[in-house]
Amino acid sequence: MSSFVTIRRSQRFSPGRHAENDSWILDATARGLAELGWSWVGGLSEDEIEQGHELPHADLVLNMAQGAASAARLQAYQDEHGAHFVNAPAGVLGCHRVTAVARLQDAGAPWVPSFVVTAQSSSRAAREWLAKLGEPRAWIKRGDVHAMAPGDVERVELGELDQAVARMRARLDGPVIVQPHLTGPIVKFYGIGDGWLRWLWAEPLDGPPPDPDSFERPLHQAALAAASCLGLDVFGGDAALVGPGRPMLIDVNDWPSFAPFREEAALAIADHVHRRARGGPCAARREAGAAKLAARGGS
Repeated sequence: MSSFVTIRRSQRFSPGRHAENDSWILDATARGLAELGWSWVGGLSEDEIEQGHELPHADLVLNMAQGAASAARLQAYQDEHGAHFVNAPAGVLGCHRVTAVARLQDAGAPWVPSFVVTAQSSSRAAREWLAKLGEPRAWIKRGDVHAMAPGDVERVELGELDQAVARMRARLDGPVIVQPHLTGPIVKFYGIGDGWLRWLWAEPLDGPPPDPDSFERPLHQAALAAASCLGLDVFGGDAALVGPGRPMLIDVNDWPSFAPFREEAALAIADHVHRRARGGPCAARREAGAAKLAARGGS
């Protein structure tokens, strides 16, 4: 029998209702693995990992931790025990925005143009770069993890950029990402492995929605390319549909809460893990889970 452990994300990375949603998907995935014959041998929180608590030895680690400190300790655990991680510490760190920007731009992924403002660069350079793109509006974002508090992501006009970047850098003491505003509907997507992808509109649409047939396949391809580049099994993100069949990724995250699809997603994550580790069937179970969800009207 294969064994697994669970790591809960620190609440500082899951503010408000996100903590409950994150716990739900992790617990449901663990139950799905138990039903497939896996044995749960314990779990810790990300905060406990950072404090030096020892993680039980197991074949698999379901990992929702997001911080750099926990990733360093978990990488050492992976190196020592050879456990399979979902997601791996290196993949989690790959989602930190500065790293994601470099990797995705170098890989030629359909990723929003991004400028990194650090202690060695300046917001003036970012402003001049943005002006050359011909876009007077910009988004500034903290350079490490996703938004954790108000002000971690802010939309500004070109003339406000210098002051806004200076405020964010002073508050966070780290790099700031500058990105042009993209015109088009925003899609939020959720992915597992190389086959399962779901999406929904991220905000109310101004006008009739685009035909899904025009963007679903390129969206899936873009999301999978980004996940592969960053080293993720379980992922999510946002994309702007900047033209027919042209999704442009604007954010990629490791292991979201899957709140709109969580029952189906928990089964799919468990099946993906089981298939990867044991070669067991997964399609029939996914279809059964989807049918059960549809019979109840979805959630």
